[in-house]
Amino acid sequence: MFDTIVAATDGSAPAEKAVRLAGQLAAAHSAELILAHIIDPQMSRDELRHFAEAEHLASSYPARRGGEALVMPHGEAPLPATLGGEEVDWVAAEETVGRRVLEKAIEIARAAGAQRIEAVVGHGEVANAILEIADQRQADARVVGSHGRGGLMDPVFGSVSRRVAQGAKTTCVTVT
Repeated sequence: MFDTIVAATDGSAPAEKAVRLAGQLAAAHSAELILAHIIDPQMSRDELRHFAEAEHLASSYPARRGGEALVMPHGEAPLPATLGGEEVDWVAAEETVGRRVLEKAIEIARAAGAQRIEAVVGHGEVANAILEIADQRQADARVVGSHGRGGLMDPVFGSVSRRVAQGAKTTCVTVT
């Protein structure tokens, strides 16, 4: 039924559940699983730092030369917010966080039985980037997690999971 499945992940608990389900579906259908993490250029540096800390992908500490730093796991060098008053290469920081998110997702998908897994870091508005990756790969299914955050902005902008479901040309599963 499915040949190619795209599962989006941001490292959150709902995304991990989505990856697990996508891994199970890929195993059941001998499908290729594309794991996608999207870097949104509109995400502020504070949001990135908070996200990385909240998802236990990094911790924050005072840097020796002032400012704060993100300490990445696996012995990688810290990524300071500022160093000597100068901005850091945040693209590199975002890419590093994205790789960590995808590494964890690969472990989850393999444990769920997926055999053929590819990890992709995309860039852009999250829902559009997920849809674009799925279209490029001619995916039969998309699997996304829903944070259930909604709130006041949801009726105006819509959630990522809702926009992916609305824009999907094939099966879309939202995991809560």
